[in-house]
Amino acid sequence: MSGLKLWAHRGSHGAGGPLENTRPAFERALAEAADGIELDVHVSADGVPLVFHDETTGRLAAGGEDLVLADEPADRLLALPLRGGETMPTLAWVLDRVAGAMPINVEIKDASALDAVLATLRARPPAPILLSSFSADAMAAARVRAPELPRAYLVETLADDATLAAELDRLDAAAWHPHMGLLTPARIALCRARGVAIHVWTVNDPAQARALATAGVTGVFADRAGALRAALQGA
Repeated sequence: MSGLKLWAHRGSHGAGGPLENTRPAFERALAEAADGIELDVHVSADGVPLVFHDETTGRLAAGGEDLVLADEPADRLLALPLRGGETMPTLAWVLDRVAGAMPINVEIKDASALDAVLATLRARPPAPILLSSFSADAMAAARVRAPELPRAYLVETLADDATLAAELDRLDAAAWHPHMGLLTPARIALCRARGVAIHVWTVNDPAQARALATAGVTGVFADRAGALRAALQGA
C-alpha cells in the first residue's frame, strides 16, 4: 500500500477536526505529511483567488450568511466568520504556507478564475502544482496559457471510453480525477498506457483504498489523509 498517494481533500478535515479548506485543515495536512493537498478556488468580485468550495457561503458561514463569492469583494469575504471560528484563506496564503513542501492540486471552480489563479501562481517561486477543473475547456485554456503546469481531467460523469481518451489527449492531461463509480479495468488500462495518473475522489474507507490500489489507481483524495494512512499501515 506504500505506493498509493494520499491527497488531503480540502486539507485534512472532518468530524472533530478542522473545517474544510481552512488554515487549520492545511496545517494538519502538512503535519500529517500527506502526499499532496487538494483545494478549491473561487475568485471574488475584485479578482482575488479565495480558497472555498461552494459558490455561496451559507453552508459554512458561522451565522448562515449566504453571500455569492463572485459578487462580493475579497475584504468582505475574508472577514466573514466561518464555523469553528475560522475564516477563508486566500490561495496566496496557502501557496506561501506550503512553500513547495508538497504538491497542491488547485481545483478551479469557475473557468473565469483561471487568469487570476495563474497570476497568483506566477508571482511565486515554482512549486509542484496540479491544476484541475470540472470545466475541461478551462483546462484546455490552461494548456495554452500555462503549458508548464500539469493538468488533470476532473469528472463526475463520463459518456464512454472514447470521450475519456479524447479529453485526456485534448488537455494533454497528466492525471485523471474520476469519481470512484467511473472506474473500469479498461479505463484504468487506458490511463496507464498513456502514463496518466489516476486520483480517485473521495475515498475515506481503508478497504476501498486497498481495492483501488490493487486495481492500479495512483492515489486517492481523502478527507482525513493521516487517519487513512494509519489505517492502511495497520492492516
